[in-house]
Amino acid sequence: MWLQPNQKETVRVTIIVPQGSELGAKDKITLTSQGVVQASQAVMLTVANNAINDPWAPHIWYTYSTRCDWRQSCVGGVWSVEVVARDYESGLMSIRSNPEGLLIRAPYVAGTNDEVKATFTASCCEPRVSITAYDLNRNQKAIQLNVDEPWLSEYAIATVVLAVLFFILLIILIVIWVVWCCKRRARNDNLDGTIH
Repeated sequence: MWLQPNQKETVRVTIIVPQGSELGAKDKITLTSQGVVQASQAVMLTVANNAINDPWAPHIWYTYSTRCDWRQSCVGGVWSVEVVARDYESGLMSIRSNPEGLLIRAPYVAGTNDEVKATFTASCCEPRVSITAYDLNRNQKAIQLNVDEPWLSEYAIATVVLAVLFFILLIILIVIWVVWCCKRRARNDNLDGTIH
């Protein structure tokens, strides 16, 4: 088939498993498109007598590489985020962004249980992106990112608050220990004075 830029088509592949194939046997199919640049995607097939039981969604982690903090204007600024997706059960099928523009750092085989790393970059005037990871069992996990939101996530804020509370508790314990030591020393000095 011939595709125009930004045109999409679904390709259906029928696979016949040879008689006597062992359960767990694997094979890889790669679809390739020829154009100005060559694009390809591989998928790993596993012989099984039933579907993989996988009720869990894939995992997604992210870290901002650059942000738009402290800018007076969004014009001319860019932000980027590093994304890692992984599915431990049935395997990761794909990871996509809305708006489009997610760049996968290295080719991967659909169905992989390894980490898939990607980068999304956009103008500071476009601060939002939705990133969704899909596994082979059609489970999905989506995250909504907004570079204009505060720097720390809810978990990071909770961690900072707990660390501050622990530090205050530590100071209180040190003060109590110092007071106890001073009282004990004073009591010992009084006992020594009465003996002399």
